[in-house]
Amino acid sequence: MSRTLTACLVLLVLAGGTAFGYKMIGPAAPTTWYAGGHVNLYYGLESQEEYDSDPGLSVCIGPRVLYYTIPGLGVGADLNYDANFNEYYSSGELAIGPRAAYYLMMTEQCTTKTGDIYEKAPCGCLMPFAGATFQFVTQHNSDVGEYNEKTNGWRFRVGVGVSPVLGKKATLPVELGFETKNMTTTYDYEYMEDYSWTENKIYLEVGFGAYIWKKPGK
Repeated sequence: MSRTLTACLVLLVLAGGTAFGYKMIGPAAPTTWYAGGHVNLYYGLESQEEYDSDPGLSVCIGPRVLYYTIPGLGVGADLNYDANFNEYYSSGELAIGPRAAYYLMMTEQCTTKTGDIYEKAPCGCLMPFAGATFQFVTQHNSDVGEYNEKTNGWRFRVGVGVSPVLGKKATLPVELGFETKNMTTTYDYEYMEDYSWTENKIYLEVGFGAYIWKKPGK
């Protein structure tokens, strides 16, 4: 059902642009780049799993790049470094993977016309969006004891937010969402068994960035 609804929304946007017969430029328009960085604050949720991590605070920072191939749809990648803290240990994680986000286009009062070109001009609009990120994760623990260990896995994040346009191209996006992460630790000592666990977290993300585009003919 959700896939059908998403497909219908995308087709509606494309059909609308074709019907009006104009070329859009500006935030979330085709051929636009978004480049920026973000900071995430996580809070771990409790779980009954034996090896699940204890609730605690995590901080994530990293750059983000998106490219808009059709109106409103940006695809790209996130690179993150996480610092995790709880009652028993601290750890650092490096994560990288693809991201996709769909932005609702600006309203008509944010549009200006130059010749036959409609430009999405900034006017303090909030650009609501929904985004999803899948990443491969590798972890470094601060207290590994006498045995060498490797911890790797993946995580999936999904959230909603707003990306207000400031000035001509700047934006300060805010996102609230849910993350699930699956990790596996392996040891180089034959008597130590590998184990896996799952973490679920709620996160709040605050970012900064800019939309980059060229006007036709430039």
